[in-house]
Amino acid sequence: NFKKHYGKELAELANEFEQELRSRYIFLENESNRAKYYFGRKSIFYKVCPRYVARRVKEAWDKYVEKDYKRAKIIFEEVLNVTDSYIPIVGIALCESKLKNLKTAIDLVSSRLNEFEHTANYFELEFLLADLLAENNRINEADSLYKLLIYQNPNRNLTSLAKFRHELIKTDSLIQPYLTSNEVRKYEILKSLNLEIYHYSSFPFLITLSDEAGIEYKDLLKIFTKPFVVNDYESSFALYKLSKYVCLKSNFELARKIAALSIRYSKDHDFNPILKHNFEKMDWLYKNKTMINDFTITSN
Repeated sequence: NFKKHYGKELAELANEFEQELRSRYIFLENESNRAKYYFGRKSIFYKVCPRYVARRVKEAWDKYVEKDYKRAKIIFEEVLNVTDSYIPIVGIALCESKLKNLKTAIDLVSSRLNEFEHTANYFELEFLLADLLAENNRINEADSLYKLLIYQNPNRNLTSLAKFRHELIKTDSLIQPYLTSNEVRKYEILKSLNLEIYHYSSFPFLITLSDEAGIEYKDLLKIFTKPFVVNDYESSFALYKLSKYVCLKSNFELARKIAALSIRYSKDHDFNPILKHNFEKMDWLYKNKTMINDFTITSN
C-alpha cells in the first residue's frame, strides 16, 4: 500500500522520480540507444532444453578455439535450428570468416540483423557486420557502419571500438591488415599508428596486445614519449587505462602522473568519479610505495 506508507500513489511517485532524473541529467536524442543496449532483450525461444543448447554452444566454441571451424559451424547451425538466439549467428559468421567464406558470413548477419532490433545484440551484430565488410575489403560500407555506431553510442566499449576501427580506416586504411593479422602483427600496426601522433582510441588495444604478444613493458613505454594532450573522453579514457597498466607493473610514480593527466577532462559527469577514484588510488600507492615494496619483499 504505497499511499499508506509513502503518502502517495505509485504512479505519482514514479512520475516524481522521472522528473527528478530529468532535472539531474541531460538526455540526448540518441540516449535511447544506450537504454536499448542495457535493457532491451529479445525473448529467446527454445525448441529443446536450454541446458542442451548451452552445452552444444560450449562444444561449438571449444571446436572454434581448436580451429576446427567446419565442425564448430555444424554445431552452431544445429543450435540455430532450435533457438533464435544471436550466439549461433555470431558463431556461424566467425566460422565462415575463418573458412574464407566472407560473403556467406556477411549475408547471414545482414539477413538476421533486424530480428534483434531494440536489443543489445542488434548493436553487437552491427559491429560484427562492419568487421566482416572490412575484412572483405568493402571499406566504405564498413566505415559507414562504424560511424553509425559512433552516432548511436550504445555503450562505451562498442563506441570506443567503432572509433578505433574508424581511425584505422582513416590512417592508410589499416583496418583490413589489422583484422586479419595475429597478435604480434596487430601490435606492430598499432605501434606504427602512434609514431607521429597519438591515436588515443587505440591505447586500450595496444596495452592488451602487448601482453598477448609478449612485448616487454619497457618496450611498450617507448611508444609513449610524446606529450599527452587530454581534451576529450577518448584521451582521458586512454590515460586512465594506461595508468592502471603502469600501476600493475609497480611503477606507482608514473601511474600517478598519468592518472593526474586523465582527470584534466571533466565534461563526462558519469566518468569523472571513476577518474577521481583512480587518481586517489594511484596517489595512495605512490605515497606508500616504500611500505608496499617492503611488504612484497617480505612476502616473497
